[in-house]
Amino acid sequence: MHHENQLLVIAVHLTICSFSKLSELRTEENENSSPSLSYALHCPPPPGFNELVSHREGEETIADEIDGNWYSKALELIKKDEYNITYSEEHGAYQSPNRVNNIRFIYHNDGFTAKARDVNETEDWFVRLKVMSEKLKFGHDDEINGSKSSIAKDNSDNIQSSQLTVAGNKAWTENESMRIDYVNTEEGMRQDFIVKQKPSGKGNLRIDFTASTKLKMNVGADALTFSDKNGGVKMKYSALKVWDANGKPLRAYFEKNSELRIKNYESSKADRSFGEEILNSEFLILNSFSIVVNDADAVYPVTIDPLSTSPAWSAESNQASSSFGESVSTAGDVNGDGYSDVIIGATDYDNGQTNEGSVFVYHGSASGLSVVADWTAEPNQQRASFGSSVSTAGDVNGDGYSDVLIGVLNFDNGQINEGKISVYYGSASGLSAVEDWSYEGDQDNSWLGTSVSTAGDVNGDGYSDIIAGLPNYSGGETSEEEP
Repeated sequence: MHHENQLLVIAVHLTICSFSKLSELRTEENENSSPSLSYALHCPPPPGFNELVSHREGEETIADEIDGNWYSKALELIKKDEYNITYSEEHGAYQSPNRVNNIRFIYHNDGFTAKARDVNETEDWFVRLKVMSEKLKFGHDDEINGSKSSIAKDNSDNIQSSQLTVAGNKAWTENESMRIDYVNTEEGMRQDFIVKQKPSGKGNLRIDFTASTKLKMNVGADALTFSDKNGGVKMKYSALKVWDANGKPLRAYFEKNSELRIKNYESSKADRSFGEEILNSEFLILNSFSIVVNDADAVYPVTIDPLSTSPAWSAESNQASSSFGESVSTAGDVNGDGYSDVIIGATDYDNGQTNEGSVFVYHGSASGLSVVADWTAEPNQQRASFGSSVSTAGDVNGDGYSDVLIGVLNFDNGQINEGKISVYYGSASGLSAVEDWSYEGDQDNSWLGTSVSTAGDVNGDGYSDIIAGLPNYSGGETSEEEP
C-alpha cells in the first residue's frame, strides 16, 4: 500500500517542479522583454529520500499485519481444499488426494479404492476394500458361521443402490441398516460404519470385507497392512475405534477370515515343507477379513471407526520375494535406552543360502525407529525359513534387558523340517551376535517355531518364560499338534 503512495508523491513532485521551472524560464523571458510582466514564483526544495518513504507511526505494521493475515488464511484455505472430495471424469467416481499420506482415495457406496497419489513405475498399486457381497453383510458370530439367511433378512437393503452424498472433505451413504461416512484429512481417510440396530443372534458383531489387490495383506488384531514384494508397506488400515450410542468404548479387532484366493487362476497347494506361499503374484489376489466388535452390553447405534493411512515409518529388505514382514512384533527394549524396538522376519531372504531367511531389528529413539536395521541374524541353512515367527521373549535371564525369540520352522539337524526356536539376549549394546539358547523339534516335519511368544512369568520366579507351537507334532497320534 505505501509503495503506491511513494509513486504518487514522486509523480506530484515532478509535476510541480516542472511547472515551477517552466515558470522561472518564462519569468526570465518576460524580464528581458517586459519588466511589467515579471513573476516572483517559488519552487520548494525537493524532499529527501527519507521524507519520501517515511510513514506515520504504526502504518507499516498495520499494513504488513493485514497482508500477512490474508496470505496465511489464503494458504490455509488452499491447503484445506486440496483434501476435498470431488468428482473425477477420469475415474468416473468421486475422489480425493491425500498429499501427506501420498494416497488417492476413490469412493464407492460399498467401500473405497486406495492407490498411489502420484502413479509411476515404482508407485503403481491399488487396494479395493469392499463390504462383502452386494448386500450389507454383517451380523453376529453364530449367524455368519452358521445360517446366513438371517443376515440377508436383517440387512436386505442393497448398499450399492444408495446414493453417495459429498460435501467438502466428507462423503456418506446409508440404508436402513447402516451408514458409511468418509472424512479425508491430513491424518488420513477415516471410514466410519454406523450400525443402526443390533443384528439378531448371539456372539460378537462382525462386518466382513474383501480386499482386491496385488499387494500382500497382513492382518493383526490392531492393524491391517498392505505391502509390496519387498515388504514395503503401502497402506495401513488401523487406529480402530468403536463406541456405542452413549459414547462407551467397545473392544474391537481385525481378523482374517479366509485364506487368499486367486481370481481366474488355478494353483496347486503350496508346498509347506519348503515354506513356500503364493505371494505377490501377477494375478489379482482376493483377501477377506472382518472387523469384530464385542457388543454384549452396547447401546445401538454402534460406530466403527478405522483410519486409512500410509505408515509413519517403513522399511524394506531391498530383495525381491524375500517375504520381508512375514512376521512382525515388538522386540521390547533390547538395549535399555527407554525406547521400544521392533523385530521383523523375512523367511525367504537370501544371503549365501537360498531362502534361508533373516531377521531384522530396528531400535527406537526420540525421533522414532532407525532407518536401517541395527541388528540382523541368519541361520546359514538353505530353506530354513528363519524368522517364520518372531516375538519379544521378555527378560528371560533377568538382566534388565529385553530378549527376542525367533522361530525357524524348516530347520534341519538330524530330522527333516523339525524346526527350531532361538533366543538372543539383549544388552546395553543391543542383541547378542549369536543365539544364547535354542531348542529343536527332534521330529521330522514337526515345524517347531511356526508360532512363538513370550509367556510372561508362569512360575513366579522373576524370569520371563516362552511358548512355541509345533503344528505337525506327533506324540503317538498323527499330526496331533502341540504347543
